[in-house]
Formats: sequence, C-alpha cells, structure tokens
Amino acid sequence: YKLIVPVVGISLALSIFMVLFMDFTIPRGNKAYFKLNTEIRTKHPALVLEQDAIMDEMSSEGRKWYFREIDPETGRMKDVRIWERVTGGSGAPKLITAKEGELRSFSEWTSLKLYNGTIHQFDRKDPTKSYVVGSFAEDEVILNISSSLDKEQEIRDRARNMSIKELKEKIKKFREEMATLSSESGRRKVIEKTWLPEYSVELHKKFSIPFACLAFGLIGVPVGLIVRRGGRMVGYAVGVGI
Repeated sequence: YKLIVPVVGISLALSIFMVLFMDFTIPRGNKAYFKLNTEIRTKHPALVLEQDAIMDEMSSEGRKWYFREIDPETGRMKDVRIWERVTGGSGAPKLITAKEGELRSFSEWTSLKLYNGTIHQFDRKDPTKSYVVGSFAEDEVILNISSSLDKEQEIRDRARNMSIKELKEKIKKFREEMATLSSESGRRKVIEKTWLPEYSVELHKKFSIPFACLAFGLIGVPVGLIVRRGGRMVGYAVGVGI
C-alpha cells in the first residue's frame, strides 16, 4: 500500500500534465513555428532560397525558376532560369535566362530583378515556323510568395496541430456536413473514410497517450513486487513479456 500510493499519484500527475501539454503546448508550438516560417518566407525570402534547385514560388502562374549559386560579394544570384509553360489562352511557352538576379521584397509580394538575359519564345501551334530570341539589360518578374504558402496553411490546419476543443468542433462539422450529403456523394466518402477517422484518432490520442503514464504506473507496482520475489530471471522474463 505504501508503494502503490506514491507511484499512482505521480503517474496520475504525469497523465494530467501530458493532457495539458498535448492540448495546449504542442498545437500552439506548431502554429507558432509555421507562423514564424511564413513570416520569414514572406519578408525575407532570400533566407529560404535553395541554390542549384528548381523552386515553385511561381508554379501557380505556370512557372518554375532556378539559380546556380549566390555571389558572396554582391549577394546576387548567378545563372537564373525561368521556365514558363502555358496552360491555356493564346500565350506561348518561354524560357528566360539571366546572368544575374536579385530579390526585392515588398509588403505583400516579392519581385525577381534580372540582369543581362535573354528570352526564348516560340509559337505553341507551330514551333518550327516561329521562334524568337530577345535580349534585355534589366527585367523584373513578380514572385507570388503568398500563394506559395498555401501548403503551410494546410499544415497549420492539420489534426495534430489542433486542441481538443478544435478537434471536437471539426468532427461535429464533418458529421453535420455528412448529414446533408447523399450516400453516393464523393465528398461524403472522403469525409467518412479519411477526414473523420483522422481527426477522431487524433482526439483519442490526446487522452490515450497521456494516460499511458497511469497505466504503466498501475502495472509497474505489481510487476515490481513479482520481480523482487522471483529473482532476476523472473524480472527479465516479465520485462520481455511486457
């Protein structure tokens, strides 16, 4: 009895602490991290640029861009390339190359200033008949950084980054929406088979993981007594079994 009371008390305290930790600390910490990451990418995009890698900041406009390296003395990017594909309309695909480029940041958008480059463009209907190459001393392309941050927004809204209250509200909305959809609806099937189980599992994890401390505490006391009476080999066997 003297051994059970302190062990169970400590286990219960740890369980309560873990519930609060998973309900407040983890969701808020994750949201704060993604908020800071978003602010850095918006206000200081140069800090997250990847040299010698194709980037997707302009993918929503049908563009991708690349640069080989950053000059340590001038801070400008070297060997910049922009591929522009056309998804509709009468425009033509383009390839823009520049010897140098630099980013200019504003409140809601960022521009890519290009120096000493060429523009390759051909007719999408008949590229063998019309191909144009032009050169420029300076040019500027808008990088829609805000639209490229949709992924961060989706991550913030994931079940793991929600509190118990937010998870319950989300599950309630899913069930209310399912009630308004037909049984053959594609969205209903997605909610029923994917989203609802995901958020429900995460809600149960908010309680099951913390109270594992209490369960192990309750198991530990009798196991400790068995090991003490049975000797070292019994302890090994019990430990392996658990």
